[in-house]
Amino acid sequence: MNDKTKKMKANLLLMLLFATILIIGISSCKKKGCTNSNACNYDKTAEKDDGSCKRNHVSFWKKTSNALEDIVVTINVAQHTGVSINYTTTSDNITADFVSEPDCYAAGCATFYFCDGVETYSYTASEKSPGAHNWSGTFTTEENGCVSVELK
Repeated sequence: MNDKTKKMKANLLLMLLFATILIIGISSCKKKGCTNSNACNYDKTAEKDDGSCKRNHVSFWKKTSNALEDIVVTINVAQHTGVSINYTTTSDNITADFVSEPDCYAAGCATFYFCDGVETYSYTASEKSPGAHNWSGTFTTEENGCVSVELK
């Protein structure tokens, strides 16, 4: 192997090394932040999730019963000034029966997200059929946690 071939191979290796370092450097320069659009601290400019997402989650559910109608749950946010409820409405439906407590994000639960730290809210719930069951009560959110509320 002559000197010119050795020099070309050395230059090629240096260029590959440089390209690798450049690619690693560029990929690690992504802006970090909360990438979950449902979180209270969502950062639309973040490209890489850093685990900092925060939201308070409340899930309403009902154990299995005969002929359960959909249940409408309404949260009273009017009692709080400056409340940031991260939800399109303050009402949602329970559309499924559960034998035992479901996971906090289970489909069929009435689900709400709050961004106000630990607060206590009141709620009402009723089956859609006239003269059916009605519930009311309060719940307290947990900072960046999940609260499960069973309607009994």
